[in-house]
Amino acid sequence: MSRKQRTTNEGFGTTFSSASEIECRTRINSLVEEHEERQPGWSFELDYWPVPRRSRCSSAGDGGVWFSRSSVTRSGLHTPFPEPFASFLKLMVVIYDGRSDGGYAATQLQTLVAAGRYLFDELEGVGGDPVRIESYHLSAAAIKARSKMGSGSKNIGSKLAFIGREVSRRGLVTVPFTWSNPNKAVDKHSRIGPEADERRRKRLIAPEVLDALAEISATATERLEPQDLILQRCLDLLVCGGFRINEVLTLPKDPIVEEAILDRRGKPLLDRYGKPATRMLLRYWPEKRGHQITRLKPIPTAMQDIARRAISEIQEISTPFRAVAEFQVKHPGQTLLQSPYRGRKGPLSTFELAELVGCRPRAGRERTSLQSAGAQIIRNHGLTLLSDRRYVDQLEVEEFLYNRSDHGNVLRRDEGVQEVQDCLFLISTRFMDRRMDAGFNGTVELVTDAQINVYLTGLKSAAQKSILERLGFRDVEGNFLRGTSHQFRHWLSTLADETGFLGLEQARWMGRAKLSHNSAYDHVTPVERAREVRERTASRHGSEGPVTEIATRINDPIRRSEFIAATVPTAHVTDMGLCVHDWDAAPCPKHGSCALCDKIRIVKGKQEDRAAAVSELQDVEEMLQAARNESDMGTYGASNWIRSQLRRKLQLERIIAVHDDPARPDGMIVQLTKLSDAELDQYLNLQSERI
Repeated sequence: MSRKQRTTNEGFGTTFSSASEIECRTRINSLVEEHEERQPGWSFELDYWPVPRRSRCSSAGDGGVWFSRSSVTRSGLHTPFPEPFASFLKLMVVIYDGRSDGGYAATQLQTLVAAGRYLFDELEGVGGDPVRIESYHLSAAAIKARSKMGSGSKNIGSKLAFIGREVSRRGLVTVPFTWSNPNKAVDKHSRIGPEADERRRKRLIAPEVLDALAEISATATERLEPQDLILQRCLDLLVCGGFRINEVLTLPKDPIVEEAILDRRGKPLLDRYGKPATRMLLRYWPEKRGHQITRLKPIPTAMQDIARRAISEIQEISTPFRAVAEFQVKHPGQTLLQSPYRGRKGPLSTFELAELVGCRPRAGRERTSLQSAGAQIIRNHGLTLLSDRRYVDQLEVEEFLYNRSDHGNVLRRDEGVQEVQDCLFLISTRFMDRRMDAGFNGTVELVTDAQINVYLTGLKSAAQKSILERLGFRDVEGNFLRGTSHQFRHWLSTLADETGFLGLEQARWMGRAKLSHNSAYDHVTPVERAREVRERTASRHGSEGPVTEIATRINDPIRRSEFIAATVPTAHVTDMGLCVHDWDAAPCPKHGSCALCDKIRIVKGKQEDRAAAVSELQDVEEMLQAARNESDMGTYGASNWIRSQLRRKLQLERIIAVHDDPARPDGMIVQLTKLSDAELDQYLNLQSERI
């Protein structure tokens, strides 16, 4: 059957088709022909599409996509979709992948195929015909996904929504429709309840894990082999700078930048030794919002020696692999080999092949073990045996090693350019394989996030243990400690928030695209926030307002502390500041009206809070103008509405003035006094000409 026949009547066995159905199938046909083989190897005749790595050093980009009705087994057995649904689903994958300039990772595309499985099950009653998709098919597929996957079904639902939008927008179904994903994610930003506490615990790296890794780091130079040392130093850099894992793994080979610290007059400051003081920054490529040049991340003074040590030792480990990468750039198809094989030509025996690539011989069986390893390399990688079937050609081996290496730009398509040889984290393929001295000689690649995570957590199959398990670090219950690379970023962000690091500076330091992204990394509990507010109130310098004034007049330290604790039982984050209302005692009587509430504590200089106040002020101005228009027309009660909106307007202006006041230091906690009727009347008198 030709491809054109796949989406016609004969493709699915129906006898009668309406004109609209035939027209929809014709459109699908045209799109299939238009999008066929958009990527090399993406033929609509195949059920497996290879997907190149598209996410820097992330292992999530490796592999490909199987168009199978069931999960693919290791043996490659699968059940293909029948036509015309098979070509339709492949078309959806091509269209979805085209939405991103650099394309999506294989895992994202495979999720779309998984959504297609659920949808096909609902379409079997109509012969799997995609032109007959209706909204109830998508709803049934989403419900089935939720019953099997729970909260993980949100991604399936979003892919079903994509299919629904595309078939309606492009006229691929007889009856266009609108459909939204019913499988919503759990509110990850809720700060209250046991579920929030458990989510917070999982996101933050445990203190005992930090202590264990700090102990390992202090003795790593003498204690760890190069395979572990380079991974440990990667963790050190995560702690120093709050990087994303792929930002660390794509650091330039010489990332350190030193800048002189100047005083207000522009003159160099001196350190305690009388030398010009400098600050240390690291050049890196932010992973969000594609950048064409590197950015600079300041490293805290206390962490600078740790960062220098880490970079120095990584450079030392990667130097021989960088030489291989530079050689391959100058000699495509060849690679740099160790003596005595460098520059040599001719046949290689199985023993010589194993020795050339760097296999480690077994004690007492050096020659036979290497011969066996060489023979296995020939079988596993399809190297060509020469006529006597005992040798392989060295030029073919060099080409094989060259092809096993990473080449070219390691960044994504919408970012700048950094060649492999200019990266810091260079190793060889199979560098982490303990059966090799230093991986495959003559190859080069970047360290991946998967290798970092295996170093921290080990493999579920127990084939490789984590460094914490190998060195015997356990928790109080006797279980081996575990962690993930992204927990360091959550921990640092929460630590910055606890210590009063303001939102704008925090977002800039962490390399976030938006201020609103801070909240996803903020795991400070209301109790911890309340403790900070109480400490600032007790200090008499970090806060101001009615509660602070009363507290300063209480001379007894114990009574003062009890008074502050009673007035600040908790502290929740709101758009306007910190709310100290005790939700355990009673619901909030002014919910949604934070600006007018005396329970709000403004954190001066927090730009996202100021932006929220400005946005609300704009809304109030519009409502105030509407109330004035009603008043001009003589509407009963309009004057009360004007008074209410003016009260709100005045309070919002006071909040904005706090943020803009240069006399108050950033981070000061300010409680505004309640706006009295007399103050409002005075304000009304000033506004009388406008009313």
